[in-house]
Amino acid sequence: MVDIRGADGVYREFGMPDTLVRIHFPKKSNTSLPWFWYVPRQTPFYFSFLDGVWGPGWVRKQIYSVIKILPIDTQPEIPVTPVGFTSLEDAIRNGVPDVAWGRFRFTSNYFWKTIQNLGDGTTNPTGPRTKPLFDVVKGIPTDRLTGKNLVPIKTQITKAVNLWMADWNGMAASFNALCAAIDPAGDLGFPSTTFSLPLPHFESIFDFFEQQAAEIIYMGAVPPSFIFGALNIVKTAYAFNYKLSQLDDKKWNMSVYPPLDSTVIGNGVGSAISKDYGGYSSTVDFPIQGVDLT
Repeated sequence: MVDIRGADGVYREFGMPDTLVRIHFPKKSNTSLPWFWYVPRQTPFYFSFLDGVWGPGWVRKQIYSVIKILPIDTQPEIPVTPVGFTSLEDAIRNGVPDVAWGRFRFTSNYFWKTIQNLGDGTTNPTGPRTKPLFDVVKGIPTDRLTGKNLVPIKTQITKAVNLWMADWNGMAASFNALCAAIDPAGDLGFPSTTFSLPLPHFESIFDFFEQQAAEIIYMGAVPPSFIFGALNIVKTAYAFNYKLSQLDDKKWNMSVYPPLDSTVIGNGVGSAISKDYGGYSSTVDFPIQGVDLT
């Protein structure tokens, strides 16, 4: 047997060293697959004015807005029909993108501002202090191999998006309770927020848009018609709940927006195969304000 000494030890004739050789395997990146929001099935409320024989005055009911005062008024009270979807897949197939459903873009600084830990111990105390560091590879947030994330980006984003959803639905519940407490004279309080950015303060609608563009206020679940409506009859009396979900990347092609069901011929392959998740909305990074689907 012939011995050959190399840099890593003595090799025998079959080419293996006598001492262990350090083998370097490439580090596997930690990634966060896409997150989506959508409107589940629910029935909105509206304000109506029902006076005299019809009611006490201002009320919040699951009927479309109506004003009835005179006893001879024959207007019917039309029940509001449920809206929303049974699943994210249902919303994508049948709903309007960026209204009934949408995809979160986590590179948005604005998103992270809404849930940041302000350090006061009361507002989102478990939230992030700042937006975490990550790269985006073919559409998905990915740990930076050149940096050092103490917590994997998948864990950070999962926690953040669930905190955002809890804030949204908590704010919706608070707003709906406020509207439900309307008295017959129509007196209402002002909504509160669970997010780290305040609701707008303004003298005109122009102030609102300036503040929103500066990302120093956040409407959250509150419908804009409530803030800007002059009369209760034109204000939306309901804040929608949202749900979170993710798509099966073996089945859905998320390289485009809206995503396509790859089981349908002509829709491309699932992102698990193509490794391309780059389909984002060109206008909406995440929900900015409450909506009215009716």
